Amino acid sequence: MDRGNEPAATVAFDEGLVLAGGRFGTKEEAIGCLAGLLRDRGYVKDSFLEAVLAREREYPTGLPTRPVAVAIPHADPGHCIVPCLAVARLIEPVAFGNMGAESGVVDVSLVFLIGLTAGGDHVSFLGRLAGVFRREDEIERLMKATSAAEIERIIRSATGM
Repeated sequence: MDRGNEPAATVAFDEGLVLAGGRFGTKEEAIGCLAGLLRDRGYVKDSFLEAVLAREREYPTGLPTRPVAVAIPHADPGHCIVPCLAVARLIEPVAFGNMGAESGVVDVSLVFLIGLTAGGDHVSFLGRLAGVFRREDEIERLMKATSAAEIERIIRSATGM
């Protein structure tokens, strides 16, 4: 993928922020687990989880991508300390509201919890991450990956991180 001369976004992300086989009953549980990882690292404020859940209720983030649906929950920048990303590949999908639709749900298998700050090149990073979602082959690679380290490598490669 050609990324031109844009610098890669500086986003805190490593295999310790990847759940390669999470099992959750609800989106709130999945988001809560990922938010806890980010909070424990000091990347987000204590207010982050509630802010993400409140935003998710107002503006759902489920995307009906193929071959599996993804979600990109996030909070306003005031709840983040450093730009960060945590990812869960779910064993069984969980229901997220359908982004851009007035109603409906999407059964999500990949959750990308994003922590953005007001400064930096996060818009560039979001564009690169969205590029992953638009490519079925990248999603398939993420679903077939055998470890958190492999998922991390795929995301880094696909986004230029």
